[in-house]
Amino acid sequence: MRLKKTKALIISITVIMIFCSCNLQPNPIYQLPSELVGKLEPWEGDIYFLEYELPKLHKNVYHTISKEEYKQNIQTLKQECATLESEKQWVKIRTFVASINDAHTAYSSKMDYAYPLNIVVLEDGVFVTAALEENKDLVRTSSSEASRVELIAINGIPIYSNNGEESVYSIIGNILSHENDSYLKSLMTSCLLDPIFLYGAGITTSKTSCDMTFLFPDSSETTITLDSEPLSNFKNLNWKVYYSDTYPADRFLLPPYIQFNKETYYGKYYPTNNTLYILYNSCRNDENQSFSDFIKQQYLNCNGNPVDKIVIDLRNNGGGDSRIIKPLYNLLKNELSNSTLYVITGENTFSSALMNAIELSKNYDGILVGSPTGGKPNHYGEVKSTQLPTGNRISWSTNYFTMILGDNSDSLYPQIPIEIPSTDFFSLKDTILDSILQMD
Repeated sequence: MRLKKTKALIISITVIMIFCSCNLQPNPIYQLPSELVGKLEPWEGDIYFLEYELPKLHKNVYHTISKEEYKQNIQTLKQECATLESEKQWVKIRTFVASINDAHTAYSSKMDYAYPLNIVVLEDGVFVTAALEENKDLVRTSSSEASRVELIAINGIPIYSNNGEESVYSIIGNILSHENDSYLKSLMTSCLLDPIFLYGAGITTSKTSCDMTFLFPDSSETTITLDSEPLSNFKNLNWKVYYSDTYPADRFLLPPYIQFNKETYYGKYYPTNNTLYILYNSCRNDENQSFSDFIKQQYLNCNGNPVDKIVIDLRNNGGGDSRIIKPLYNLLKNELSNSTLYVITGENTFSSALMNAIELSKNYDGILVGSPTGGKPNHYGEVKSTQLPTGNRISWSTNYFTMILGDNSDSLYPQIPIEIPSTDFFSLKDTILDSILQMD
């Protein structure tokens, strides 16, 4: 059943998830004051909201830049946008919003088209995980193995740079709302494939095509011109994926955190290691089974066998309602009070999931394992959002959460840092979970 449900998901492009929050609100449409209706261009309406509405709605929009700087930057923004194409206006506005320095406060446009690839950001680069049949060598070798091909440049601009020269990463770092490198990397998987974003950012010169340069394990390089495709048509394209020669492929070949990444939650008991594994992908109740019922069932699935370790995997979790996890806390206080708790975090651990990771660490002696989180321990959140006159969206924070008193770090850093290198990823190994299972 899960295979049928998720067979197209390995190649689906994830729209930039900047609206994950501690409490995401519905999205009304913003109405300009009646005296301004018909007098402002759509982009001017968006900036009007930033100038007059956002300071009143945000918990503290001046926490990084002063009120005077904010006003001055608004005027500069108006002047710059007056002569630009809409796509470049959107990037300018997005850059202004990013300067507020709150990952939950962000401006975005809808992504309707994408370049036909799927990518993953790993510790050693950006790698291709799916491509069309004509580019199948980017994902599978002639000997039926994963190609492990790295995306190293777009239109001649390197993805990363070690010598201070301009890179795609440095360009998008000024545009996307984020508070640390981890979250910026999590946003890359969609924005690097978004033709309108890349054009508006000046990375490409066309709204519909670009040249992408790839590095193969034998150190050879190739540059391919890709044309964008409607996202709505992606499921009908002829795809090849990194873990199989056929498509749709059997996702059960994949480690659990990828295989079940579109499920709300998933659990498994490992009898050899006396370990209960819980993959918690979203801070919400699934429509088919509440989290409370799920947790009860997972404990029953242990069949009375000892649970020496319990692993809570939050590396896919971008947030939601931080209270949903409470039934797990009850289990940790009672039946599993003698179990060693491990909590896996990563760049997608954000907002409410980050809050859960902190609570599991502080209150239940959870050992944090993995990579730094996408959000800060103390952060703005509890988001509201609206659609602006251009049709683009703005989200903003209405609250501030102090999770660790006096903490000024940009991320929640694990006690046991473990990254998944591309060699392990393409060998279908979960380096982090495997390490935990082997720990005494």
